[in-house]
Amino acid sequence: MIYCSPFSFFTSVGILAHLESHLNVFLDHFCYQSLHVSYNESRLTCLKRSWFDLAGFTLFLGFIIDRVHHYLEKLNKLRSNAGASKEEVESIEKEKVELKEKEEKASKEIMQLKEQISGLSESLKKTKVECEEKDKRVETAEAHVTSLQKQAADLLLEYDRLLEENQNLQAQALRHNKN
Repeated sequence: MIYCSPFSFFTSVGILAHLESHLNVFLDHFCYQSLHVSYNESRLTCLKRSWFDLAGFTLFLGFIIDRVHHYLEKLNKLRSNAGASKEEVESIEKEKVELKEKEEKASKEIMQLKEQISGLSESLKKTKVECEEKDKRVETAEAHVTSLQKQAADLLLEYDRLLEENQNLQAQALRHNKN
């Protein structure tokens, strides 16, 4: 909006020029005339004075009307801005509520994931214990297998030795029987 001077209304109508001419006449009458004034002149002077009072009041009223108009326009702008601000506040509050809901959902998911993690960690501990027990069993079984293999090898050697001794004894027994 283009702001106009508070006196722009009066200059466009030409009242100021008219008042200026009346003021000049008034000043000429009192400054350059004698102090002796007749009754008609005093009535004319009162009429002029009333005219100037009315003109001054009109100027003052015009200024007040212009200021009120200016402030009403400002008030309208502020009200429209306030309406827009209210809408922004409402949208921000909606976003705040949505973010709180998302935060609650996220916190619930976090709690569920923590529970799952704790359950999985307990399961992992049990599995590790079971694995260690199986490893111990495997080690004992391997040690037992090794000892059994060693025993089997020793028994095989003993069997071979006994077999050879048996053959020797049978050969001796046959020789003894032939003789």
